[in-house]
Amino acid sequence: MKRRRGGRPAGNREVHAFGEASIAAGRDVINSPTYVGEIHLHGVAAAGLVDVQYVAMELARMVQAQWEEEARLRLLYNRRPIPVRWELRASLSDHPATIDRAAVRGTGTEALPPLEWEASSGDIDELARRFRDTQRRRLVIVGDAGSGKTTLAVQLLLKLLQTRTPDEPVPVLLPIASWDTARFPTLHGWVEDQLPRAYPALRSARFAHALHALAAGGRIMPVLDGLDELPAAARADVVTALNRSLGEGDQLILTSRTPEFAQAVDATRDVVNSAAALEARPLLPAMAADYLQSCVRHPDPGWQQVLDQLRTVGQPSRNETSGQIAALAAITATPLGVWLLRTVYTDPAADPTELTDSCPADHLRTRLLNAIVPAAIAAHPPANRARQYFRRRRSPDPDEPFRPRRRRNPADTERYLAYLAHLLTHDRNSDGTPRTLDMAWWQLAQPAEGSVRTLSRWVGILTSVIATAMLAVPTAMISRASSAILGGLVFGITTGIGAGAAVRSWSQSEPGHLRQTLRGDLPGLIRAIVKAAVESFWALLVVGCVLISLGVRPISVVVGLLGVALVTHGAVAGFVRWAEEPASTDRPSGPPEHLRADRKLNLLRIVAFGAGYGLVAVAGVTYFRSLGEGLLIGVVMALGAAIGQGLLGGAHRAWLAYAAMVARLSRERVLPRDLMPFLDDMHRLGLLRAVGPLYQFRHAELQDHFAATFRSRR
Repeated sequence: MKRRRGGRPAGNREVHAFGEASIAAGRDVINSPTYVGEIHLHGVAAAGLVDVQYVAMELARMVQAQWEEEARLRLLYNRRPIPVRWELRASLSDHPATIDRAAVRGTGTEALPPLEWEASSGDIDELARRFRDTQRRRLVIVGDAGSGKTTLAVQLLLKLLQTRTPDEPVPVLLPIASWDTARFPTLHGWVEDQLPRAYPALRSARFAHALHALAAGGRIMPVLDGLDELPAAARADVVTALNRSLGEGDQLILTSRTPEFAQAVDATRDVVNSAAALEARPLLPAMAADYLQSCVRHPDPGWQQVLDQLRTVGQPSRNETSGQIAALAAITATPLGVWLLRTVYTDPAADPTELTDSCPADHLRTRLLNAIVPAAIAAHPPANRARQYFRRRRSPDPDEPFRPRRRRNPADTERYLAYLAHLLTHDRNSDGTPRTLDMAWWQLAQPAEGSVRTLSRWVGILTSVIATAMLAVPTAMISRASSAILGGLVFGITTGIGAGAAVRSWSQSEPGHLRQTLRGDLPGLIRAIVKAAVESFWALLVVGCVLISLGVRPISVVVGLLGVALVTHGAVAGFVRWAEEPASTDRPSGPPEHLRADRKLNLLRIVAFGAGYGLVAVAGVTYFRSLGEGLLIGVVMALGAAIGQGLLGGAHRAWLAYAAMVARLSRERVLPRDLMPFLDDMHRLGLLRAVGPLYQFRHAELQDHFAATFRSRR
């Protein structure tokens, strides 16, 4: 197998405060502060210029807050972590001279000793120290399904953030399954695209240069999770793209199942440059028993009997006992199996002695997976909302993040999870792998496009009627009724067809974000209003020509109406566009926050356009005609603007497609009406995990189990 040999070790980078440039990786990389537009992060408003180092510091704060919250939900802080052992997999690692600093210091004639690296999930401090001591700080974490690869990556990410120095890059965990190497040939380009999706505070166009400097300048250490989730051909392409993209100073952590990564290495005939591969070792039965006993603080005689028998597995003097619980020992060889046992059998009502029954390991695993939902619901009673409110005012409840919002029915919960797993799994990729593991709420409407198409027809008809009235009613007051009706019909039918086409694209829309504060940044608001007015000038000019050709007189009235429309549209559209750029974030932004932000943005757009156009129409018509006519035209204009611009305008309409999808599928009883609160409860119960704006099943095996359950019920 071909192995690339590294060059000199990468030294620490200096960050110069006054714009000096340094050269690294054989190319010019600007490490000095790059100044961008105004940024509002963590309550800090630095009007004018902010440097890239400050943006990196704030990004590190956001990443750390996000994953510390997720670590608490995964119980990584409540108990000592499951002591998974990790050993170097030499066949999947690069040459020792490209990994170990000590190897480089040897002479050119002496033989290099084999690289040794052992680690434990229970000693992350030592793992972080050993990782920092490697030449280029690149690590591949491999293991079997459920062996704790993602958990180790999260533990290492948090430790690196907690001990990070200003000259070190910011570790950011990103699901690698979304990397399309045809669209983004380099790692830096893909990371630059993913950062604003995961952290909305970076979405502003003013920060584009800062994002490029962060990604291309080695200021981000990607923690790429789940190479095995990609099809086989895509996995090989990713490994090739990584080796093509990584410069001398670029750091990296990658996770994958062992067979899939080995296949990618064989396909490319290369490993990841300068990266060591750590592989999970099976948990010893005695270690699993010690961990389970720490979870069951006062085990009853039945539990104690099971734990004692588990500790004897592998001892020559107790072969008969080991044979009775061989299946249990196989289950506890992975953290997934230990988690299943802990969740299902720590319930006082459960009988752990049945674990010693003679049965194949697959049967025992299936039995545990079937029992996981009722056990998780029983172990986490819902929070008392009244008590939660008053306690929050005094002091936070430490158990509140683990309590669901409401008690869920186990049968309904299993049915909903089975449907979601089916959506994510099918249609499978060509090599049999699940379609995706990422549960993006704004993409759930794509398989239910039938409901969106039905909605598009009704919206098209309604828009045609309102648009016809919107133009015909005011025109009839100052022109011939026949011309007004004809012009209104042409305008209405055209607008209705466009509205229907626009609704059909809702399922492809991505979520937007609303400013958490509407104060400050007056110059930015003025620029947005002026830009919107200039963009709408030509469209209004065409409308004016149409009105004049229909005989609307006097021309001065037409010009006045268009002027009012120009000012109104510019003010409202500019305000909405300005509000779409996130300016601050003080807490992690998970899927519920993403949904609420997109919903607020859509409602703001609807209300702003409807109220803006309606009030202006009422005031204008009342001044020239009468209050009754003003109210009539105001209502028509408000409805037209709310539908035409509020529903159909703008770039973000994911919540609208999501709402249409939930309304339809809840009637079919495959999803709940409160889908996002349901997903949040599953996250609190430990059945799902959150990765930025995405949900995933806690383990891929859990997704496979629920997907198979859905097929068996059909």
